Amino acid sequence: MSHSGSFVVLMGTDLKKCSFATMNALYNVVNDGYYRNNIKFNILKSKRVSSVDNFSADLGFHSHPELSALFVYFEGDLLDASAFDLREFEGYKWYTPRKDISMLPDFITQNTIFGTVGYKPHHHYPDNKHFEVTAFTSFKPNVGTFILPITEKYFATLFQVKQYIVEILVEHNLVSYYGVKHNYIETGRTLVATEDDRVAIGLSRLFDAEPFTLCTMVKDWN
Repeated sequence: MSHSGSFVVLMGTDLKKCSFATMNALYNVVNDGYYRNNIKFNILKSKRVSSVDNFSADLGFHSHPELSALFVYFEGDLLDASAFDLREFEGYKWYTPRKDISMLPDFITQNTIFGTVGYKPHHHYPDNKHFEVTAFTSFKPNVGTFILPITEKYFATLFQVKQYIVEILVEHNLVSYYGVKHNYIETGRTLVATEDDRVAIGLSRLFDAEPFTLCTMVKDWN
C-alpha cells in the first residue's frame, strides 16, 4: 500500500521549542493512541503521558534529549514549513526544525496526524547504541507497519544504532505483531505486579495498572 504523507522529525531538544498548543496536541495524540488498548484490555489505568509538562519525562526523552527523536507522520505536506529544513529520504519528505529557530510555529494543529513513533537510548545500555521504541501510535490502517520500519532507517542515519528494542505488554497481544510484521525477536518476559516492579521498568509510582507481563523484543541493526 502506498502512502502520501510526510514526517516531522522532533529531536528531544526540539520539544523545548514547541508551543503549549503543539505540546498539548502531541500529548493528546499519544494518549489517544494508547487509550484504545487501555480501554480494550483494561490493564493500564493511567494515561501514557500524565501531563503536558511531563511529556518528555514520561516518554523517556528527558535523560538524553539530544539522542532521542519523535517522528510525527502527517497527511500530505507540512502546511507551514517556514521553520523547517526539508530532506528527501526513501521517497518521502522529512521536515526538521531549523537550528536557528528558537520557537516553532503551531504546525501540528494545522495538519492531520496519522501516526507517531519515538526512539530513545535504552536505560540498560550506556553505549547509547541500543534504542527503545516509544510513543508508537497509528490512526489509519497500515500506517503502523509503514512508519516503524521507515523511521528505523531514518533514525539510523542520525545515530549509530546497534539494536532496536521494544518492551510491550503480552496481554495486549502485540508479541506476534512485532515478530511477524517487524521482525523483532523475543528475549525475555518480566511479571510486573507491584508498585516496585513498575518503578523498576521506568514507570512512575503513581502509574496505576493491573499486574501484567512485560515482553522484551529486539531487532539487531548493525
